[in-house]
Amino acid sequence: EQDLSGFPTTIVNHELSEENLTELFGENGWKRLPDQVYKKLEMHPAQYEVFEHHVAVYASKTEDRIVKAPHPEELLNNSIATASLVAAVMNAKYTNAMPLYRIEQEFERSDVTISRQVMANWVNRCSERYLSLLYDRLHQELLKEHVVQADETSVKVSKDGRPAGSESRMWVYRSSEYNTKAPIILYDYQKTRSGDHAIQFLKGFT
Repeated sequence: EQDLSGFPTTIVNHELSEENLTELFGENGWKRLPDQVYKKLEMHPAQYEVFEHHVAVYASKTEDRIVKAPHPEELLNNSIATASLVAAVMNAKYTNAMPLYRIEQEFERSDVTISRQVMANWVNRCSERYLSLLYDRLHQELLKEHVVQADETSVKVSKDGRPAGSESRMWVYRSSEYNTKAPIILYDYQKTRSGDHAIQFLKGFT
């Protein structure tokens, strides 16, 4: 009961008709007891819906001026991408660790054609345009901490201006274990393990 309490519930009644009851028990020969109640959990696969926006355009009859009706800002101009669609891609890739080619195949099984190259472009552009603002703010908050933990580990990157397989470094900075209310964990990619990277990242921290 507790596990299912947070979901919307639809009651499905299973009853016998008056005719069936009369046939089984005779005229007025029955009474209704408390229902037997059991629950089942339904899962509905992802559903897709196209919103076709028609923006009214008006032109002045007396001057060279055109006005468009107000409409929502686009996540990415000239793209079918919506916040829910890009969020689904990010969640599948970074939360569920699904490579883009498998996400592409999953879309295809629902007759949705989105290439892995397009998805990669969406993730990169939205990360730079929107999530970078959150990263910068978290960086500011991290520098206010009394204790910051840092470490780096080697990673191999195929395309960063050097020969494929060159060793780079992924630095990680996080608030201490004493910050249990709003822990902050940030990653910073660098080509080397030079301490100058940490000095620059933690500039202003005491």
